[in-house]
Amino acid sequence: MIETAQTLAAKYRSGELSPLAVVDDCLQRIDSLNPQLHAFVRVFHHTARAAAERASADFASGRELGPLQGIPVAIKDLATTIEAPSAAGTTFLQDYLGAEDAQLVKLLRQQGAVIIGKTTMTEGAFSVHHPAIAAPVNPWAPDHWTGVSSSGSGVAVASGMVPLALGSDTGGSIRFPSACNHLVGHMPSFGAVSVAGCFALAPSLDHMGPMARCVDDSEQMYRVMAQVNPAATAAPLTHRLGVDFARMEQICELPVRELMMRVIGDYRQLGFEIVDIHLPPGQSQLAGGWVQTVAVETARVHAPYQAKHAADYGPVFSFLLSLAAQVNADTLAAIEAARVDFSTGLDTLLGGVDAILCPVMPGPVLSNEAMSLRAPDPVEIARTLEYTAPFDYSGHPALTLPAGFIDAVPNGYQLVGRKGDDLTLFEVARQHEAQQRWVDRRPPTG
Repeated sequence: MIETAQTLAAKYRSGELSPLAVVDDCLQRIDSLNPQLHAFVRVFHHTARAAAERASADFASGRELGPLQGIPVAIKDLATTIEAPSAAGTTFLQDYLGAEDAQLVKLLRQQGAVIIGKTTMTEGAFSVHHPAIAAPVNPWAPDHWTGVSSSGSGVAVASGMVPLALGSDTGGSIRFPSACNHLVGHMPSFGAVSVAGCFALAPSLDHMGPMARCVDDSEQMYRVMAQVNPAATAAPLTHRLGVDFARMEQICELPVRELMMRVIGDYRQLGFEIVDIHLPPGQSQLAGGWVQTVAVETARVHAPYQAKHAADYGPVFSFLLSLAAQVNADTLAAIEAARVDFSTGLDTLLGGVDAILCPVMPGPVLSNEAMSLRAPDPVEIARTLEYTAPFDYSGHPALTLPAGFIDAVPNGYQLVGRKGDDLTLFEVARQHEAQQRWVDRRPPTG
């Protein structure tokens, strides 16, 4: 199991470890585990070792580049890299997407990060993997869901192949795999991290963010990608968290409600006041309208490819593209009005608390078989998205954190914060992490 990025950074600077030794360990672990877990679609053995050699030489000479210097990072295969073209979970996009660095990848490299490979993702960053591409396997529970499009990144971090990975979130694709894999996953405020050079699913909803095993690692990767001033700190905490108890009782299954009440109890022990709130109207409307918004925006993104590559798309993605023609302007206008109202209402609620605490999903993580049966049902899709997609619409940052286990399978909760105030989420989460020591628990592969 590769150690956390912050632990590695300290050991680099003390001379206890070298980046080359760590990258070699990562590559060996990937070569050993990836044939079973399918977390990576490409591994950059030669360029990663060369970057690690440079980092080792820099540490030896006292040259400091940044907090991620020498740290191995996996990149989701929708952010382009100089090492190889990207495919975004398809079988054909590598013929179109150039081999150059996305803006966020450039920033990671400038701070000394070692780009170690590209992670497996769902087709086009939508809901399922292309039939021709092996889906990632949950290292905690191999027959259970790994989350959606950032599943490869989640499995790569959870199984200890890398300490950090890039995810993207359009309807929950950082938060679902983080919850399923016992990770810290951060969906930043909309626009905080550049999407330049990242292949889009729905541009008005797409967020890029870090996935890690601990809060400090997630924050550090976010700071680099968002170009946060190193001196910037969170605002003083009020130690007040908002919880919509009525909504949770209404839509969440009993095991999730019990898990959430334990998390709420933890925060009370830490001295936080729990404020009973009511999330703004529109939450269910946005969850239910998400597929329609995505269908329209995705069809625009894929317009240059559809005529030539119609046969190359998987059946689920083909259905998504066909759905766009059925969405009318009035429907989109109603969804956009709900987006504005929900976002404005959240702003008001967040004026009185540090963050809103809520589940990531309303039920336990399901088996792969159960998820495949639910996938075609629009009612089930909307229900699954109740606590994720509305925050993609609103643009508020959300930090997913380990909540514990239901029948030995991980589950998570999230803190939703004020727009542009991501650092407060890390400050709140760090206190719960120190109390619970999530990072000490590892899957069987670790």
